[in-house]
Amino acid sequence: FWLKWLWFLERFVLTTFVSEGVSAFVFMVMGVGAFFLSFWFVHVSASPCHDTYKDVLKPTRKSNAAVRPADVEQMYMEWCKKNMRVSSAKSMDEQCHPLAKKVADKMKFVPPEVVVTPEIACKGIEDLKKDYPDYVSTALAAEKEEDALTAKNKAIWERSKQAASSLNDHFTETLNSAYKSLQKDVKEKLEAIVLEAGATPHSEVLLQQFMEAVELGNKGIMTKIGQKKDTLFKSWLTEETRVQAQVETENARVAEL
Repeated sequence: FWLKWLWFLERFVLTTFVSEGVSAFVFMVMGVGAFFLSFWFVHVSASPCHDTYKDVLKPTRKSNAAVRPADVEQMYMEWCKKNMRVSSAKSMDEQCHPLAKKVADKMKFVPPEVVVTPEIACKGIEDLKKDYPDYVSTALAAEKEEDALTAKNKAIWERSKQAASSLNDHFTETLNSAYKSLQKDVKEKLEAIVLEAGATPHSEVLLQQFMEAVELGNKGIMTKIGQKKDTLFKSWLTEETRVQAQVETENARVAEL
């Protein structure tokens, strides 16, 4: 739209002024001005990326501090969860996390002291490397360490899942056995109390509903244990790995003495 408007304006002015004998220099200046104005409208003002990050990086009421590279991932995550309008069975966190991760990957190549602007945030990794060439080696080294840590954490998680899985059948069997015993004891005690004066339609319904509640409670216990055991095993293995790393570091230090 703006390009067409500027083109028609330029044609009109040139046609009008030529008839008046205005110098070619004036035409050249106007043409160059029109070109740069159209460039500004197309590449700056109308940039969806620029508009997005202008909103993402907008200061909050809680803080008016300048935005640094380390802040951008979380700010983008919060913006995404508020503005994502895609119908999906996934949660907002699941949908937005990959997008925020891509932003974080770019920000690794921006020195930590730099104030991030929409122009910087819209650039790709290769452009950022060109803008901050002295920081590339530092960024790559940090990325390598992060990848190693991610791989290590993944290995820990896999070990924890295997350990939890090996005990899963045992947990299930033990809890099912305990539930059957509990169910039998509760039912016998309840029948002795409720049906003491004789069975009635109401007492039968009460007995059935109570036993359903017991069964539901057992399922809740099974679910809770299933959810917690993986996390507990991971915490245990993480701590074991940390202690082992300390031992290895100390052994290496002693060996150097």
